[in-house]
Amino acid sequence: MYKTISLQVGMTFVAMALAGAFVGTRGMVSAGLAGLVCVVPNLWFALHLARGARTPESAAARFLVGEFVKVAASCVLLLAAIRLYPEMHWPSLLLGMVLVLQSCFLACLQAPWKRS
Repeated sequence: MYKTISLQVGMTFVAMALAGAFVGTRGMVSAGLAGLVCVVPNLWFALHLARGARTPESAAARFLVGEFVKVAASCVLLLAAIRLYPEMHWPSLLLGMVLVLQSCFLACLQAPWKRS
């Protein structure tokens, strides 16, 4: 879980560098906010799951409630970022969100013999 979060943080910096190179400071901040919108709820969800559950039924309920809170928190953070940063560069925001959210896919692509 934490490997994926660290990969998302790394992809946030990649998105910020790309947006900053092509758009400037406005794009870099927009991509950084996109990364923040994605990474913070995912980190909370990972910490929430790491606390564990006592029974399999409570583990399933814990997962579903945690996933709901993660999605709701992502929506609230995205709305807050849009409201608090009026100079938002939308293509940079979308680029940042796509790169950060697709880093989970990249984490799954590691070689099967390297998995632990």
